[in-house]
Amino acid sequence: MSLNGNSRDANHKLWIDAANYTPLSNQIPTGAISPVSGTKFDYTTEKAFSNSESYDDNYVLNGTGYRKVSTLTGTELGVKVDVYTDRAGLQLYRDGSGNICLETQMFPDMINHPEWNDYGTTILRANEQFHSRTTYAFSVLA
Repeated sequence: MSLNGNSRDANHKLWIDAANYTPLSNQIPTGAISPVSGTKFDYTTEKAFSNSESYDDNYVLNGTGYRKVSTLTGTELGVKVDVYTDRAGLQLYRDGSGNICLETQMFPDMINHPEWNDYGTTILRANEQFHSRTTYAFSVLA
């Protein structure tokens, strides 16, 4: 999404409540959980979104339960979106057209990484029910 009335990712600020992410090797999660501090993934304090970087990465969200996990603000029009979820992960993706995607989820390839069991499961057995809640709350800054 672009919050500036165009399809460019320039002039956005981003905050993600995640101290860690799941690194990739050949686009597949390695099983590690690594700190975002000092990397291009560090959006623990709101800062300009780096539109020169490529993103298709999973963040390990802080906290549990339904909570605010991210804010994306378009600085040209003052439109922002707050993301709330009860999920453990957030995928930050930037497509070739410059759109920014914030997708709540469990971790990619989680079923093959038992070391991540503390974060939940992606297995849904017969006769079980699954419920999750995510809200994208849009507003305009005054």
